[in-house]
Amino acid sequence: MCTQVETITVHKLTLSEPVTLEAPAPVRLTVPQDVVSKFDVESVTKSTEELIAEKINDELSDNEEAFYIVDLSMVVKQYKQWVNFLPRVKPFYAIKCNSNPAIVRTLGSLGVNFDCASKAEIQQILGSGFSPSRIIYANPTKMKGHINYAKSVGVDLMTFDNTHELQKIAESFPAARLVLRIITDDSHLSANSLPSLVLL
Repeated sequence: MCTQVETITVHKLTLSEPVTLEAPAPVRLTVPQDVVSKFDVESVTKSTEELIAEKINDELSDNEEAFYIVDLSMVVKQYKQWVNFLPRVKPFYAIKCNSNPAIVRTLGSLGVNFDCASKAEIQQILGSGFSPSRIIYANPTKMKGHINYAKSVGVDLMTFDNTHELQKIAESFPAARLVLRIITDDSHLSANSLPSLVLL
């Protein structure tokens, strides 16, 4: 089988006029009401430490159950900082980081897109009511069956970082839109020489 790949030439962009960035108008961002009602979200005034201690004491008196606490206001705060510092960059949240439905629904309602590494993650995002156009299929070694699934549900944006992956996608889904992932070797750099952006 012969696979044809289009060669793309990247040219240096030269601007004839200076570029000015305008700050976006302030937008009030909150945890969506459907998340609050569906996932039993509580507004609390206690510190995280106090909340955890209270939960542990409650669990010890009744029955032992695993629990975790998600501070959705921190998710919203981090997104606000993203929009403030990088207003023209639309983030893709990697579902593998934390696939908690309350986090996913909150981020999705804010306009965040999703980085999915598996068929199950794609299904979760689509099942949450988000459009396939908001998903990038970003597994570095995609299975052909999962590429075909992505194609069948309209997920057409994918990553690749080697010729084997590029050929596999071209054979299974030639109309896919692709993002080249560039791998760099930064092992020779010290932590102090790396540029950093800290979002608090």
